Amino acid sequence: MLTLPDMARRIARASKTIALLAVCLTVACATAGGDDETTTDLKPAQNFKKEAPQQEVQKEKPRKESKKAPKKDARKSAAPPETLGAAVRMLGEEGTNLVLMKGLEEQKIDRKLVEKLDRDEVAKNLAEAVNAEVQSSESYAFLYPGQPPYDALAGISLAGRLDPAYRDVRCTLAIGTGTKLFSALALLSQGLDKAFVADNALAETPCGEFAIKDAPVESVIEALLKSSRILGFGLDSTDEFVFISGAATPPPRNALLNSDKLNDAQRALLEKRVTVHLPIDPRKPSRIAMEVGAEGLDTAAEALSRQLGVQVAVDPSIKNLPVNPVVMPNVRVGTALDLIIRQWPVRGFGYEVKSDSILIRRRTPNDGAQ
Repeated sequence: MLTLPDMARRIARASKTIALLAVCLTVACATAGGDDETTTDLKPAQNFKKEAPQQEVQKEKPRKESKKAPKKDARKSAAPPETLGAAVRMLGEEGTNLVLMKGLEEQKIDRKLVEKLDRDEVAKNLAEAVNAEVQSSESYAFLYPGQPPYDALAGISLAGRLDPAYRDVRCTLAIGTGTKLFSALALLSQGLDKAFVADNALAETPCGEFAIKDAPVESVIEALLKSSRILGFGLDSTDEFVFISGAATPPPRNALLNSDKLNDAQRALLEKRVTVHLPIDPRKPSRIAMEVGAEGLDTAAEALSRQLGVQVAVDPSIKNLPVNPVVMPNVRVGTALDLIIRQWPVRGFGYEVKSDSILIRRRTPNDGAQ
């Protein structure tokens, strides 16, 4: 279990992180049977130092998917891929649903392999080229090593585990290797108008090369966990959010500490619907800004105050707790606060609604056990 100093050290590490995404991240989401499609693009950042411009995601206008078949010479126009990761990226751009476990992307392949691939045996051919295994489902093919512990990844399934609200939700997600899990989930949140959140034990886990088109959202999340080599996790979901925990049993949903003392106005505040982008505000209402790496709770509280429309105060002793990039669209104020606090693997925190503010603080013996 992480201690408070351990989580504080995450802040120091995250503030030093400088990374480049391998490719543009894109997510397109739609409900099953619908004609509209919304596409979200995450532009590769030039520099993730604190003084650098914020990374942003922008929604494009709905557009219909082109039904034109890929040009026969599409592969010949690009440089032949020399690694497995580059091959998965190229094939994903052509519409082949492939997911690669993080760590296999640098495996060398024959430069002419992609040109020779059997269209019906793409995943099998790629796996054979690098002595890997392939697990095929209706939504995607997953490439992974056949030896322990990685062989256990094939056993992960989210079938039927999400709230019924997601039953008919389908989406498209393409991300480059090394993309942090919190970035992938934020893109899903933005595209699907639901909150997808991972706790701090999992949020910074890097994903592998990943391209899935028009698949159930449960399959996409399942594939993200496999790609990130995440074996142990817990799952909780409602019609507002999907929460992924590093512990098999996620923290309790409700982190409110004084529920028995609220008046009608305070209860109405917690029920108000808001859209929250943390740890910082988006520059424009139509755009989503994300920093790569966590910010301290005190910094996130400033943005949260503006977005909730009420002052959010923080107990000074926990001001450095990390808040990872997260997008929570159309959630209740109470849900947003609960999800923020549930990110911390160390239990023992909550929030209290006061007359003119909200205080995030440590739990005390008077608050009772959680």
